Amino acid sequence: MGEDLYGLLVRMSLGDDNLPAQATRHAIAAISYQHIGQDDAALSHKTNSISALQKSVDLLSSGKLDTKEAFQAMAASMLLNIFENLYSAPTVNLIGSAIACAIFLCGSKRLAGSIHKPHATYDGDCAMILDWIFYHDTMYKFSSRHWYAKRTEPTPDESTVVSKAAFSPMRQIILPATGCSLELLDLLYQTISAVYDRTDPRHLDPAHVATLRKLDYRIKNITQVTRVQPISSDSSLGSSLDSSSDHSSPSSWSSSPTEGSPKTSESMAHPSARFYSYAVNIYLLRVAQGLPSSLPAVSSLIDSAFETLSSLPFCERPWPIFVVALEARTEDERWVVLDKIDAAIRAKPLGNMAVAREMVTRAWVQKDFASESRGYGEGEDMLAVYNAAVRGFGPLPSFA
Repeated sequence: MGEDLYGLLVRMSLGDDNLPAQATRHAIAAISYQHIGQDDAALSHKTNSISALQKSVDLLSSGKLDTKEAFQAMAASMLLNIFENLYSAPTVNLIGSAIACAIFLCGSKRLAGSIHKPHATYDGDCAMILDWIFYHDTMYKFSSRHWYAKRTEPTPDESTVVSKAAFSPMRQIILPATGCSLELLDLLYQTISAVYDRTDPRHLDPAHVATLRKLDYRIKNITQVTRVQPISSDSSLGSSLDSSSDHSSPSSWSSSPTEGSPKTSESMAHPSARFYSYAVNIYLLRVAQGLPSSLPAVSSLIDSAFETLSSLPFCERPWPIFVVALEARTEDERWVVLDKIDAAIRAKPLGNMAVAREMVTRAWVQKDFASESRGYGEGEDMLAVYNAAVRGFGPLPSFA
Protein backbone atom coordinates (compact mmCIF):
# COMPACT_ATOMS: atom_id res chain seq x y z
CA MET A 1 0.00 0.00 0.00
CA GLY A 2 1.56 3.30 -1.10
CA GLU A 3 1.91 6.33 1.13
CA ASP A 4 -0.59 8.32 -0.96
CA LEU A 5 -3.22 5.61 -0.60
CA TYR A 6 -2.51 5.18 3.11
CA GLY A 7 -2.92 8.92 3.65
CA LEU A 8 -6.18 8.91 1.71
CA LEU A 9 -7.59 6.03 3.77
CA VAL A 10 -6.73 7.82 7.01
CA ARG A 11 -8.44 11.00 5.78
CA MET A 12 -11.48 9.05 4.68
CA SER A 13 -11.76 7.36 8.07
CA LEU A 14 -11.24 10.46 10.22
CA GLY A 15 -12.83 13.19 8.14
CA ASP A 16 -16.43 12.21 8.98
CA ASP A 17 -18.41 10.26 11.52
CA ASN A 18 -20.88 8.73 9.09
CA LEU A 19 -21.36 4.97 8.81
CA PRO A 20 -18.91 4.43 5.91
CA ALA A 21 -16.22 6.39 7.77
CA GLN A 22 -16.86 4.30 10.90
CA ALA A 23 -16.55 1.12 8.83
CA THR A 24 -13.21 2.35 7.44
CA ARG A 25 -11.89 3.31 10.90
CA HIS A 26 -12.77 -0.05 12.41
CA ALA A 27 -11.22 -1.90 9.44
CA ILE A 28 -7.95 0.02 9.82
CA ALA A 29 -7.98 -0.72 13.55
CA ALA A 30 -8.61 -4.43 12.86
CA ILE A 31 -5.56 -4.62 10.58
CA SER A 32 -3.45 -2.69 13.10
CA TYR A 33 -4.39 -4.93 16.03
CA GLN A 34 -3.88 -8.03 13.89
CA HIS A 35 -0.37 -6.85 13.04
CA ILE A 36 0.64 -6.58 16.70
CA GLY A 37 -0.88 -9.95 17.57
CA GLN A 38 -3.98 -8.80 19.46
CA ASP A 39 -6.44 -11.05 17.67
CA ASP A 40 -9.39 -10.52 20.01
CA ALA A 41 -9.29 -6.75 19.53
CA ALA A 42 -8.76 -7.24 15.79
CA LEU A 43 -11.82 -9.47 15.46
CA SER A 44 -13.92 -7.06 17.53
CA HIS A 45 -13.06 -4.15 15.23
CA LYS A 46 -13.67 -6.37 12.20
CA THR A 47 -17.17 -7.16 13.48
CA ASN A 48 -17.89 -3.46 14.07
CA SER A 49 -16.61 -2.62 10.61
CA ILE A 50 -18.81 -5.25 8.96
CA SER A 51 -21.84 -3.97 10.88
CA ALA A 52 -21.26 -0.37 9.81
CA LEU A 53 -20.52 -1.45 6.25
CA GLN A 54 -23.73 -3.49 5.99
CA LYS A 55 -25.77 -0.50 7.16
CA SER A 56 -23.94 1.67 4.62
CA VAL A 57 -24.78 -0.74 1.81
CA ASP A 58 -28.43 -0.69 2.87
CA LEU A 59 -28.39 3.11 2.70
CA LEU A 60 -26.78 3.03 -0.74
CA SER A 61 -29.42 0.58 -1.97
CA SER A 62 -32.15 2.97 -0.86
CA GLY A 63 -30.45 5.97 -2.46
CA LYS A 64 -29.50 7.59 0.85
CA LEU A 65 -25.73 7.46 0.36
CA ASP A 66 -23.90 10.04 -1.74
CA THR A 67 -20.92 9.31 -3.98
CA LYS A 68 -18.33 10.39 -1.44
CA GLU A 69 -19.78 8.01 1.15
CA ALA A 70 -19.92 5.23 -1.45
CA PHE A 71 -16.17 5.58 -1.97
CA GLN A 72 -15.67 5.37 1.80
CA ALA A 73 -17.69 2.16 1.82
CA MET A 74 -15.52 0.77 -1.00
CA ALA A 75 -12.43 1.53 1.06
CA ALA A 76 -13.86 -0.24 4.10
CA SER A 77 -14.74 -3.34 2.07
CA MET A 78 -11.25 -3.44 0.54
CA LEU A 79 -9.62 -3.11 3.96
CA LEU A 80 -11.71 -6.02 5.23
CA ASN A 81 -10.55 -8.02 2.21
CA ILE A 82 -6.93 -7.25 3.17
CA PHE A 83 -7.64 -8.20 6.78
CA GLU A 84 -8.90 -11.63 5.69
CA ASN A 85 -5.77 -12.12 3.58
CA LEU A 86 -3.55 -11.23 6.52
CA TYR A 87 -5.58 -13.27 9.00
CA SER A 88 -5.58 -16.48 6.96
CA ALA A 89 -3.14 -19.13 8.19
CA PRO A 90 -2.74 -22.92 7.87
CA THR A 91 -4.49 -23.38 11.20
CA VAL A 92 -7.76 -21.75 10.13
CA ASN A 93 -10.50 -22.73 7.72
CA LEU A 94 -8.75 -22.10 4.40
CA ILE A 95 -11.85 -22.27 2.22
CA GLY A 96 -13.80 -20.08 4.65
CA SER A 97 -11.09 -17.45 4.67
CA ALA A 98 -10.82 -17.50 0.88
CA ILE A 99 -14.59 -17.09 0.58
CA ALA A 100 -14.51 -14.13 2.99
CA CYS A 101 -11.78 -12.49 0.87
CA ALA A 102 -13.87 -13.00 -2.26
CA ILE A 103 -17.02 -11.62 -0.61
CA PHE A 104 -15.36 -8.35 0.40
CA LEU A 105 -13.69 -7.96 -2.99
CA CYS A 106 -16.99 -8.68 -4.75
CA GLY A 107 -18.61 -6.12 -2.46
CA SER A 108 -16.05 -3.47 -3.38
CA LYS A 109 -16.56 -4.13 -7.10
CA ARG A 110 -20.33 -3.96 -6.78
CA LEU A 111 -20.14 -0.69 -4.87
CA ALA A 112 -17.79 0.71 -7.50
CA GLY A 113 -19.99 -0.57 -10.31
CA SER A 114 -23.04 1.13 -8.81
CA ILE A 115 -21.53 4.59 -9.35
CA HIS A 116 -18.91 4.01 -12.06
CA LYS A 117 -19.88 5.18 -15.53
CA PRO A 118 -18.43 3.24 -18.49
CA HIS A 119 -15.96 5.10 -20.70
CA ALA A 120 -15.55 7.80 -18.05
CA THR A 121 -12.20 9.02 -16.75
CA TYR A 122 -11.74 9.64 -13.04
CA ASP A 123 -8.89 11.52 -11.40
CA GLY A 124 -7.43 12.20 -7.98
CA ASP A 125 -8.69 10.32 -4.95
CA CYS A 126 -11.57 8.72 -6.84
CA ALA A 127 -9.11 7.21 -9.31
CA MET A 128 -6.85 6.02 -6.51
CA ILE A 129 -9.64 3.99 -4.91
CA LEU A 130 -10.86 2.54 -8.23
CA ASP A 131 -7.31 1.58 -9.27
CA TRP A 132 -6.70 0.00 -5.86
CA ILE A 133 -9.77 -2.19 -6.34
CA PHE A 134 -8.73 -3.13 -9.89
CA TYR A 135 -5.21 -4.05 -8.74
CA HIS A 136 -6.49 -6.36 -5.99
CA ASP A 137 -9.12 -7.78 -8.36
CA THR A 138 -6.38 -8.71 -10.84
CA MET A 139 -4.13 -10.27 -8.20
CA TYR A 140 -7.09 -12.19 -6.74
CA LYS A 141 -7.98 -13.45 -10.20
CA PHE A 142 -4.44 -14.81 -10.58
CA SER A 143 -4.37 -16.47 -7.15
CA SER A 144 -7.80 -18.05 -7.47
CA ARG A 145 -7.05 -19.30 -10.99
CA HIS A 146 -4.17 -21.39 -9.68
CA TRP A 147 -5.42 -22.13 -6.15
CA TYR A 148 -8.86 -23.66 -6.67
CA ALA A 149 -8.97 -27.16 -8.09
CA LYS A 150 -12.69 -26.58 -8.67
CA ARG A 151 -14.43 -23.25 -8.68
CA THR A 152 -16.56 -23.05 -5.54
CA GLU A 153 -15.97 -19.56 -4.16
CA PRO A 154 -17.98 -16.44 -5.04
CA THR A 155 -16.16 -14.96 -8.00
CA PRO A 156 -15.94 -11.30 -8.95
CA ASP A 157 -17.54 -10.94 -12.36
CA GLU A 158 -15.35 -10.53 -15.41
CA SER A 159 -16.24 -6.87 -15.84
CA THR A 160 -13.58 -4.48 -14.63
CA VAL A 161 -13.91 -1.08 -13.00
CA VAL A 162 -11.01 1.06 -14.20
CA SER A 163 -10.53 4.76 -13.51
CA LYS A 164 -9.48 5.59 -17.07
CA ALA A 165 -11.41 5.13 -20.30
CA ALA A 166 -10.14 2.41 -22.64
CA PHE A 167 -8.34 4.76 -25.03
CA SER A 168 -7.22 7.36 -22.51
CA PRO A 169 -3.46 8.12 -22.70
CA MET A 170 -3.56 8.31 -18.90
CA ARG A 171 -3.69 4.51 -18.84
CA GLN A 172 0.01 4.58 -19.79
CA ILE A 173 1.04 6.30 -16.55
CA ILE A 174 2.90 4.13 -14.04
CA LEU A 175 0.96 4.18 -10.76
CA PRO A 176 2.75 4.00 -7.38
CA ALA A 177 -0.03 1.81 -5.96
CA THR A 178 0.37 -0.87 -8.64
CA GLY A 179 3.97 -0.60 -9.82
CA CYS A 180 2.86 -0.55 -13.47
CA SER A 181 0.41 1.21 -15.75
CA LEU A 182 -3.30 0.54 -15.86
CA GLU A 183 -2.85 -0.60 -19.44
CA LEU A 184 -0.42 -3.35 -18.43
CA LEU A 185 -2.59 -4.36 -15.48
CA ASP A 186 -5.55 -4.70 -17.83
CA LEU A 187 -3.46 -6.84 -20.19
CA LEU A 188 -2.51 -9.08 -17.27
CA TYR A 189 -6.19 -9.42 -16.36
CA GLN A 190 -6.99 -10.47 -19.92
CA THR A 191 -4.04 -12.87 -19.98
CA ILE A 192 -5.24 -14.65 -16.84
CA SER A 193 -8.64 -15.04 -18.51
CA ALA A 194 -6.85 -16.70 -21.42
CA VAL A 195 -5.28 -19.45 -19.26
CA TYR A 196 -7.10 -22.73 -19.91
CA ASP A 197 -6.46 -26.22 -18.62
CA ARG A 198 -4.58 -28.28 -21.16
CA THR A 199 -7.58 -30.62 -21.49
CA ASP A 200 -9.94 -27.71 -22.18
CA PRO A 201 -11.03 -27.86 -25.85
CA ARG A 202 -10.62 -24.08 -26.05
CA HIS A 203 -6.88 -24.32 -25.34
CA LEU A 204 -5.03 -23.32 -28.53
CA ASP A 205 -8.11 -23.47 -30.70
CA PRO A 206 -8.12 -20.79 -33.47
CA ALA A 207 -9.92 -18.20 -31.33
CA HIS A 208 -7.57 -18.78 -28.40
CA VAL A 209 -4.47 -18.52 -30.60
CA ALA A 210 -5.77 -15.26 -32.08
CA THR A 211 -6.36 -13.86 -28.59
CA LEU A 212 -2.87 -14.86 -27.43
CA ARG A 213 -1.26 -13.26 -30.47
CA LYS A 214 -3.10 -9.98 -29.90
CA LEU A 215 -2.13 -9.94 -26.22
CA ASP A 216 1.49 -10.78 -27.05
CA TYR A 217 1.66 -7.91 -29.54
CA ARG A 218 0.12 -5.41 -27.13
CA ILE A 219 2.36 -6.43 -24.23
CA LYS A 220 5.54 -6.29 -26.31
CA ASN A 221 4.63 -2.86 -27.70
CA ILE A 222 3.25 -1.28 -24.55
CA THR A 223 4.35 2.20 -23.51
CA GLN A 224 4.58 2.94 -19.80
CA VAL A 225 5.55 6.40 -18.65
CA THR A 226 6.09 8.30 -15.45
CA ARG A 227 3.83 11.13 -14.42
CA VAL A 228 5.19 14.54 -15.40
CA GLN A 229 3.21 16.71 -12.99
CA PRO A 230 1.82 16.02 -9.51
CA ILE A 231 -1.83 15.58 -8.70
CA SER A 232 -3.29 19.01 -7.99
CA SER A 233 -4.71 19.84 -4.60
CA ASP A 234 -8.13 20.28 -6.22
CA SER A 235 -8.36 16.58 -7.07
CA SER A 236 -9.13 15.28 -3.60
CA LEU A 237 -12.25 13.21 -3.09
CA GLY A 238 -13.90 15.72 -0.77
CA SER A 239 -13.23 18.84 -2.79
CA SER A 240 -14.00 17.11 -6.08
CA LEU A 241 -17.40 15.91 -4.96
CA ASP A 242 -18.34 18.83 -2.77
CA SER A 243 -17.58 21.33 -5.53
CA SER A 244 -20.54 20.16 -7.58
CA SER A 245 -24.13 19.37 -6.78
CA ASP A 246 -24.19 16.66 -9.45
CA HIS A 247 -22.37 13.90 -7.58
CA SER A 248 -23.52 11.25 -10.01
CA SER A 249 -21.61 12.72 -12.95
CA PRO A 250 -17.98 11.75 -13.45
CA SER A 251 -17.37 15.15 -15.04
CA SER A 252 -17.97 16.77 -11.66
CA TRP A 253 -14.60 15.54 -10.46
CA SER A 254 -12.64 14.65 -13.58
CA SER A 255 -12.99 17.57 -15.93
CA SER A 256 -9.23 18.06 -16.22
CA PRO A 257 -6.29 15.64 -16.43
CA THR A 258 -5.11 16.31 -12.88
CA GLU A 259 -2.84 13.29 -12.89
CA GLY A 260 -0.59 14.90 -15.49
CA SER A 261 -0.13 14.14 -19.15
CA PRO A 262 2.05 11.14 -19.96
CA LYS A 263 5.37 11.82 -21.58
CA THR A 264 5.85 9.94 -24.83
CA SER A 265 9.54 9.11 -24.43
CA GLU A 266 10.04 5.41 -23.72
CA SER A 267 13.10 6.39 -21.65
CA MET A 268 10.67 7.65 -19.02
CA ALA A 269 9.57 4.10 -18.25
CA HIS A 270 10.81 2.98 -14.84
CA PRO A 271 12.85 -0.27 -14.81
CA SER A 272 10.39 -1.74 -12.29
CA ALA A 273 7.50 -1.22 -14.73
CA ARG A 274 9.57 -2.67 -17.57
CA PHE A 275 10.33 -5.69 -15.40
CA TYR A 276 6.58 -6.01 -14.76
CA SER A 277 5.91 -6.07 -18.52
CA TYR A 278 8.49 -8.84 -19.00
CA ALA A 279 6.74 -10.87 -16.29
CA VAL A 280 3.32 -10.46 -17.94
CA ASN A 281 4.77 -11.51 -21.30
CA ILE A 282 6.51 -14.54 -19.75
CA TYR A 283 3.26 -15.58 -18.06
CA LEU A 284 1.43 -15.30 -21.38
CA LEU A 285 3.93 -17.40 -23.33
CA ARG A 286 4.75 -19.99 -20.70
CA VAL A 287 1.40 -20.50 -18.94
CA ALA A 288 -1.37 -19.33 -21.25
CA GLN A 289 0.27 -20.57 -24.45
CA GLY A 290 2.40 -23.34 -22.93
CA LEU A 291 5.62 -22.64 -24.85
CA PRO A 292 8.89 -24.24 -23.68
CA SER A 293 11.63 -22.02 -22.24
CA SER A 294 14.08 -23.40 -24.79
CA LEU A 295 12.50 -21.42 -27.62
CA PRO A 296 14.81 -18.52 -28.52
CA ALA A 297 12.05 -15.90 -28.18
CA VAL A 298 11.13 -17.16 -24.71
CA SER A 299 14.73 -17.61 -23.57
CA SER A 300 15.60 -14.09 -24.71
CA LEU A 301 12.63 -12.67 -22.82
CA ILE A 302 13.71 -14.45 -19.64
CA ASP A 303 17.25 -13.13 -20.10
CA SER A 304 15.91 -9.58 -20.39
CA ALA A 305 13.81 -10.04 -17.25
CA PHE A 306 16.78 -11.20 -15.18
CA GLU A 307 18.98 -8.45 -16.58
CA THR A 308 16.42 -5.84 -15.52
CA LEU A 309 15.90 -7.49 -12.13
CA SER A 310 19.64 -7.40 -11.46
CA SER A 311 19.64 -3.64 -12.05
CA LEU A 312 16.93 -2.99 -9.43
CA PRO A 313 17.74 -2.41 -5.75
CA PHE A 314 14.74 -4.63 -5.00
CA CYS A 315 11.47 -5.67 -6.62
CA GLU A 316 8.57 -3.66 -5.26
CA ARG A 317 5.77 -6.11 -6.08
CA PRO A 318 5.45 -9.85 -5.33
CA TRP A 319 3.73 -10.93 -8.55
CA PRO A 320 6.34 -10.12 -11.20
CA ILE A 321 9.25 -11.53 -9.22
CA PHE A 322 7.24 -14.69 -8.51
CA VAL A 323 6.70 -15.21 -12.25
CA VAL A 324 10.32 -14.54 -13.18
CA ALA A 325 11.66 -16.60 -10.26
CA LEU A 326 9.92 -19.71 -11.55
CA GLU A 327 11.99 -19.32 -14.73
CA ALA A 328 15.37 -19.28 -12.91
CA ARG A 329 17.68 -21.66 -14.78
CA THR A 330 20.87 -21.40 -12.72
CA GLU A 331 21.87 -21.06 -9.10
CA ASP A 332 23.14 -17.55 -9.85
CA GLU A 333 19.71 -16.51 -11.10
CA ARG A 334 18.13 -17.99 -7.98
CA TRP A 335 20.51 -16.01 -5.80
CA VAL A 336 19.55 -12.84 -7.65
CA VAL A 337 15.88 -13.55 -6.96
CA LEU A 338 16.42 -14.24 -3.26
CA ASP A 339 18.65 -11.17 -2.88
CA LYS A 340 15.99 -8.88 -4.38
CA ILE A 341 13.18 -10.46 -2.36
CA ASP A 342 15.11 -10.15 0.89
CA ALA A 343 15.93 -6.52 0.08
CA ALA A 344 12.23 -5.88 -0.54
CA ILE A 345 11.29 -7.47 2.79
CA ARG A 346 13.80 -5.24 4.58
CA ALA A 347 12.42 -2.18 2.79
CA LYS A 348 8.74 -3.08 3.26
CA PRO A 349 8.35 -5.66 6.04
CA LEU A 350 4.54 -5.41 6.05
CA GLY A 351 4.12 -6.51 2.42
CA ASN A 352 3.44 -9.92 0.91
CA MET A 353 6.96 -10.49 -0.38
CA ALA A 354 7.64 -13.14 2.29
CA VAL A 355 4.70 -15.12 0.90
CA ALA A 356 6.23 -14.98 -2.58
CA ARG A 357 9.59 -16.09 -1.20
CA GLU A 358 8.13 -19.16 0.46
CA MET A 359 6.21 -20.21 -2.66
CA VAL A 360 9.24 -19.63 -4.90
CA THR A 361 11.59 -21.74 -2.80
CA ARG A 362 9.03 -24.56 -2.58
CA ALA A 363 8.53 -24.45 -6.34
CA TRP A 364 12.27 -24.67 -6.92
CA VAL A 365 12.45 -27.83 -4.81
CA GLN A 366 9.61 -29.38 -6.82
CA LYS A 367 11.24 -28.42 -10.12
CA ASP A 368 14.56 -29.92 -8.97
CA PHE A 369 12.90 -33.21 -8.08
CA ALA A 370 11.11 -33.30 -11.43
CA SER A 371 14.31 -32.53 -13.35
CA GLU A 372 16.03 -35.63 -11.93
CA SER A 373 13.96 -37.81 -14.24
CA ARG A 374 14.36 -35.56 -17.29
CA GLY A 375 16.42 -32.66 -18.51
CA TYR A 376 15.83 -29.41 -16.63
CA GLY A 377 12.84 -27.67 -18.15
CA GLU A 378 12.18 -30.37 -20.74
CA GLY A 379 8.55 -31.46 -20.96
CA GLU A 380 7.69 -29.00 -18.21
CA ASP A 381 4.12 -27.70 -18.06
CA MET A 382 4.30 -24.33 -16.33
CA LEU A 383 0.56 -24.32 -15.64
CA ALA A 384 1.08 -27.37 -13.43
CA VAL A 385 4.08 -25.68 -11.78
CA TYR A 386 2.00 -22.59 -10.95
CA ASN A 387 -0.91 -24.66 -9.67
CA ALA A 388 1.35 -26.68 -7.39
CA ALA A 389 3.18 -23.60 -6.09
CA VAL A 390 0.04 -21.62 -5.29
CA ARG A 391 -2.06 -24.51 -3.93
CA GLY A 392 0.85 -25.87 -1.92
CA PHE A 393 1.14 -22.64 0.05
CA GLY A 394 -2.00 -23.41 2.10
CA PRO A 395 -4.24 -20.33 2.39
CA LEU A 396 -5.15 -18.37 -0.70
CA PRO A 397 -2.03 -16.22 -1.21
CA SER A 398 -2.15 -12.51 -1.94
CA PHE A 399 0.22 -11.05 -4.52
CA ALA A 400 -1.00 -7.49 -4.00
